Amino acid sequence: MKRILLTFVTGLLVFSAMNAQEEPKLVVKPSGRILMDAGVFSAQHSNDQLKSGVGIPDMRVGVGFTYGQWKGKIDMGYASGKVNLKDVWMQYDFNKEQFIRGGYFIHQYGLQSCTSSSFKESMEEPSCNQVFNNNRMVGLMYEYNGSNVLGTASVVVETDAMKLKTNETGRQAFGGMARFVYRPMTESGNIFHVGVSGGIEEARYNADAALNHKVFDLSTTWPTRVCNVKAQRALVDNAKMMYKFTPEVLFSKGRLAVEGQYFYNTISR
Repeated sequence: MKRILLTFVTGLLVFSAMNAQEEPKLVVKPSGRILMDAGVFSAQHSNDQLKSGVGIPDMRVGVGFTYGQWKGKIDMGYASGKVNLKDVWMQYDFNKEQFIRGGYFIHQYGLQSCTSSSFKESMEEPSCNQVFNNNRMVGLMYEYNGSNVLGTASVVVETDAMKLKTNETGRQAFGGMARFVYRPMTESGNIFHVGVSGGIEEARYNADAALNHKVFDLSTTWPTRVCNVKAQRALVDNAKMMYKFTPEVLFSKGRLAVEGQYFYNTISR
């Protein structure tokens, strides 16, 4: 009887120890960064808005956490005298290759969604990406990230859903997007990938009631953070839906790198 009892107690202790080892731990990591910028411009016209100066156009303070297969991030930004939310999301990892994420973040679409703005190859994101792509959006994204293949699919609502309530915006505009990338070469200094992204979205919110959800405002600023001046703008009214498509390519060998992307956007009216 003593042997049976001893065996049972020993087994219980071993089982408890195994459970204690498998119990996930909450890991919290603070994050932050400061972006400084300076610019010198030569104005050719008296009404030119591009003025020389310095500034701190972006400052971030945030926190990220992991708990077993769960991850999350909350990132606050301070820019141009205003405090606003940046990344706010929660994620569940099915395994090392697949996860689903919900919240407010940049969804995968084209080359510029590969990395954070802190790690761009160029000084600023290309103007074409500002015009034809979206900023952070509230939505749900599934991602498969294999050794040679990346695939994502997202369901989103318009960007203003994070700032305004539906009694102000009216019925929110919905959309969807997807990205597929094939990357046969993934070694450091030896990279090649080709990909394609596509999407569809409804006409966006506008403060003018006559234009609300009947317009797409496509615009870009000059590539500087010292001032915020529109470089190009197209206001497409009487709009219904936008359909967009973009192939991409990236090649890197040693110190040489080439990337390219083509945007095709069409709007039904």
